[in-house]
Amino acid sequence: MGRVRAVEGQAAETYLLKASGHDILLAPAREARFSVLPQTGGLARVATSFEKPVLDESDRLALRLMAKEIRDKLS
Repeated sequence: MGRVRAVEGQAAETYLLKASGHDILLAPAREARFSVLPQTGGLARVATSFEKPVLDESDRLALRLMAKEIRDKLS
């Protein structure tokens, strides 16, 4: 994951991450800019288009792995 995305006071991009590995976009982000948390600290705003997703495939994979870790620890 290259940049950490942050949502504050804006509509977030929403996905259904299915166990099959198929991701379904339920609601795109509705903002022309989104926040990122640079490794150097602080907050930066990045421009985007409505056609380009905010979360890329590696971001969604990281979310899948985190969900699996939580499920494993709770079972």
